[in-house]
Amino acid sequence: MRSPILAAWLALSGVALAQDPNTELERLRRQLHNQRAEAARLLELRIRHDLGLPIVADVLDGAGRVAATSDAMAKAKRELVEQDAVTANLHQRYRELAASAAQLQRDAAQAHAQNLSEAPLQLDVPSVGSALPRATAVVRQPAAPAGESAPTYPVASPEMVEIGTELDPVAAQIHGSDDHLRVAQTLLRAALQLVDRAVELRAAGQVDTAAQLDARAKDRLQRAIAELGPLLAGEAPAFPVLFCKGRCLESIFRIDERHAGLTLERSAKDFQTREAEVRAPFLEISARDVVPSAQAGGAPTMGQWGIAAQAALEHFRWMNVRGNWQPKIALESLQWGKQKP
Repeated sequence: MRSPILAAWLALSGVALAQDPNTELERLRRQLHNQRAEAARLLELRIRHDLGLPIVADVLDGAGRVAATSDAMAKAKRELVEQDAVTANLHQRYRELAASAAQLQRDAAQAHAQNLSEAPLQLDVPSVGSALPRATAVVRQPAAPAGESAPTYPVASPEMVEIGTELDPVAAQIHGSDDHLRVAQTLLRAALQLVDRAVELRAAGQVDTAAQLDARAKDRLQRAIAELGPLLAGEAPAFPVLFCKGRCLESIFRIDERHAGLTLERSAKDFQTREAEVRAPFLEISARDVVPSAQAGGAPTMGQWGIAAQAALEHFRWMNVRGNWQPKIALESLQWGKQKP
C-alpha cells in the first residue's frame, strides 16, 4: 500500500508534465549544449597549454573563459606557424653570427702570431735632461820609443757617426715624450744633420745620395711643423714654438731652392710668398718681445727672443741676397809663398 505523501507527489508531477512537457526537454538540451561547450573549452585550453600559446582575449567569453571556436583554433595555428618562422630565422642569424665571430677570432689570432714573429724591438727614449750614452773608440798611435808611452786619443767611432746620420724611420715602438715642442725640436735637429751630411756628399760627387738625404730632411721638417700645430693654435704662441717653426720653414725654403727650382728669376711671386712665410714667425716674435724701459720716457728695448728673431731675419735676408756667391778662383788653387818658421 502506497504512502499518501508519495501518491500526492506523483500526482503533482504528472499534472506538471501534463501541463508543459516541452519545457523540461528544452532545459535538458541547453544543459547538454553547455556541457559540450565546456568540454571544447577545456580541450582548447589543453591544446594551447601544450603548444605554449598565450590565452588571447578574443577567445574569452563574457565570464572570462576560453571559448573554443574554429576561428580561434585557426588563428592560434597561424600564430604558431609565424612564431616558428621567426624562431627559425633567429636561429639562422645566430649560426651566421657565431661563424663570423669564430672566423674573426681565428684571423686575430693569426695576425697576433704573425706580429709576435715580426715584433720590433721595444725602445725606451731616455727621459728629458738625461745624458745620452756615446760610443767612443781609441786610436792607438805607433809604438813609442823605449821608456816612453804614446798618448791615446778618444774619437767618435765611425759606426757611431753613421748611426747619427742614418735617421731612417725606426721599425720599433718608441715610448717617448708627449711634449710637442721637444719632439719638433728633435725632428729639426735630425733634419739639419741630414742636410749637413748631404752637403758633404755633394762635395764628394754623390749628388743622387745627397738629394735623397735632402728629401728625408724635408719630410722631418714638415712633420716637425705638424707637431707644432696644437701649440700654434692659440692666440699668442710661445716664442720657442714660433722660433722653431721659423727655422723649419727656412730649412724647407733652402731645400726647395736646391731641388724644386725656387728662385726669384723663375717665379718671383712664389719666391716672395715663401719668403713672407719664413719671416712671419720671426716678425711676430720681434713685435711681441718688447721690454719697457726702466727710465721714465725711455724707449722700450727688445728682449732676448726678439734679438734672436732679428738676427734670424738678417741671416735669412743675407743668404737670399749673397748666398749664391762663388769666388771666381778656387781657394784651393791659390799658391801661398813660403812662410817663416
